[in-house]
Amino acid sequence: MIGDYKALIDHGSVTDVIALVNGGGDVNAVLHIEGGKQPKHFSALAYAAFRLQLEVARALVELGAHVRETRPHHVPAFSAAAFSGAGPGCHALLRFLWEQDPSDVKRCDSQSCTAAHYAASRNACEATLRMLHGWEVPMNTLNCKMRTPLHYTLDQGAHAATLFLVSEVGAPVGPHVATMIDAGDAAGIMTLHKEGIWTSVDEAIGTTMAQPPWSFTALAHATVRGQTGIMELLIADLGASVNERRQWFEVPAMAAAAAGSVQALRLLNDGDGAFRLQATNGRTPAHNAATCGSAQCLVYLQEHGCPMDGGDQEGYNPAHLAAHQGHDHIIKLLHGWGCDLGKPTAHGNTAAEYAKSQEHDGTFSLPPTLSLQLSLSPHLSLS
Repeated sequence: MIGDYKALIDHGSVTDVIALVNGGGDVNAVLHIEGGKQPKHFSALAYAAFRLQLEVARALVELGAHVRETRPHHVPAFSAAAFSGAGPGCHALLRFLWEQDPSDVKRCDSQSCTAAHYAASRNACEATLRMLHGWEVPMNTLNCKMRTPLHYTLDQGAHAATLFLVSEVGAPVGPHVATMIDAGDAAGIMTLHKEGIWTSVDEAIGTTMAQPPWSFTALAHATVRGQTGIMELLIADLGASVNERRQWFEVPAMAAAAAGSVQALRLLNDGDGAFRLQATNGRTPAHNAATCGSAQCLVYLQEHGCPMDGGDQEGYNPAHLAAHQGHDHIIKLLHGWGCDLGKPTAHGNTAAEYAKSQEHDGTFSLPPTLSLQLSLSPHLSLS
């Protein structure tokens, strides 16, 4: 009988469907549909919606079919949303199901998908998405796969639907740009920009890194990810700014120095103060280069005007950070450039004290001239 049920719905045989139900058939029967990666299980009404059989759907509702379901592929309105836009009259079916239970169309199924996810992931029809938006269906929620409707329209290259979600619904495109940066997808980023989907290249795009919650620009994100090809695209073709004062690693040059990437620093060197720019906490790229122990980055920064002895908001300069990390080769460089190892932080600690504590731990070896200077300094207490 189940096989007959499916065939009757496929052919839109309203009279025969009514006869089958009146003859003892279950109006809420589950139909097992083969095909695809794995079989799907539809309620009879959801299958009628899937096949865009409006009159069959009307008949099933009149016979008592459940409109409200939560199981994937069993929600009739979601099936209709998935295939609305596929043919004449398809929106009439979606509207009919909406009229039966508006709240049913606005909720999520057991996979946290909304009708908008189904609409975006199938035909990605702009008109369908507009209809759902007008009915206050959530348009920017994440499903169990951590994907929004915008993910699906972007995947399908559905320009009109994507532009609607971004420009009229306010779907955040930044996380998708971050994903493209991670994948090194320069062509995809350029397409988003040319089509007017992503134009604010210097605005925060968010980040896929959860802790800490940095708010990176595309350029800073590309720098952190080591995507130098994307960096070149953003700077040369899209005009991304290298001189924007933000938090710590959100400044591109800070991220490049922390990654120990001279190549990235070269791309960011605009000759106009990119390396003298302080983050909001007062740190410069030299602080990060010293912390990670990158002598190459530190030398490059020093040659291009980055201050080597400046303190942050708490008085920490590059020497403090290098000493704290046990980077004796960085201490030697900074000392050679005349940096004051006896300058205290706001907490009263000096680079020399950090260095001496590392030396006592057996993890740090000061050069003899520095050891002599430290032992003679009146500002230090090394005991």
